[in-house]
Amino acid sequence: MAKYRTHYDNLKITRNAPDALIRAAYKVLMQQYHPDKYDGSEEKALRITKIIKDAYDILIDPARRAEHDEWIDAQESKNNNAGFEKSEKTEQPLYAIDYLHYSEHELYGIAAKELTLGNINKGIMGRAIVEADGNEAKVSTRYIQNRVQQLLEDIEGHYLIELTQLGYRISATNTDSGTRQWHIRTKTQEVHYIHSLEAFKEVIAKLRGHVNERARTERGVFALGDVGLNGGIVFFVDDSGSHGLEAQSTDAENALDWHAAITAAQAYGYGWRLPLKDELNLLFQQKELVGGFSDDFYWSSTHMGEGCAWQQNFGGGGQISYKNNDQCKVRAVRDF
Repeated sequence: MAKYRTHYDNLKITRNAPDALIRAAYKVLMQQYHPDKYDGSEEKALRITKIIKDAYDILIDPARRAEHDEWIDAQESKNNNAGFEKSEKTEQPLYAIDYLHYSEHELYGIAAKELTLGNINKGIMGRAIVEADGNEAKVSTRYIQNRVQQLLEDIEGHYLIELTQLGYRISATNTDSGTRQWHIRTKTQEVHYIHSLEAFKEVIAKLRGHVNERARTERGVFALGDVGLNGGIVFFVDDSGSHGLEAQSTDAENALDWHAAITAAQAYGYGWRLPLKDELNLLFQQKELVGGFSDDFYWSSTHMGEGCAWQQNFGGGGQISYKNNDQCKVRAVRDF
């Protein structure tokens, strides 16, 4: 089949990915290929980050994403009409593979098989030749080592996106030995330190066990702390469990004035907004469950007189009315 690359491929997500996963994939990939962190040339890092940003800008916009989907459908139709048949060996998307079951030893086998079949990444092979100082006898070994390292990085990115989508907070530090260590903070403030593939697998397996409780959400019944229909964290449900409120798992990037805060909340997509005064208080009561808050003031959408609106201190809980030009934190919510 004729090959074409889509923006979904560039973000390493499937075509039915929700907005929350698009944002998570974008954040992880931009961090991975940041010129200050990427283990390669700055020119290549800038080129890749531009591709990632272009893909994000299109897929996060409903109208532009719909146009892109129409283009994909046209390409598939064109190929089918031309008599192409889908190859049985087409590469699976990253999210179609559960890397939890792969060991590092098995990854060496995958890389060796790619080399045997001729499925060679030219960039990795070129790097292998350089590292082997032109010694052809060493190229195969270098190629396999480099390919395995790339696979490990792909798996790491896959896990980070999955964790971000589930609302876990992620940060990274560099160790004294020059390696990178990830810090995964759960909704219950439990911290995991990740420094190897095996550690990733152990933590992922544990957290996936918690996610199994989400099976009931497929029936339209939610509980506090679930991932909602729109990718947020559920912080209020009615007696039926079918309707309530969900919140983004992180604040908007900066403190903003009230009018800018309204715009920032709506920027997450259809239905996302600033919480009403009472909804903001409900969110404060569940701040540990939702996570990611600072001990600062947050905006509500509720007016209080001309040029003022209600805000709430997430350190102490008190609500006050203050001028719209004040700078406060923003946490978007959505009905379901």
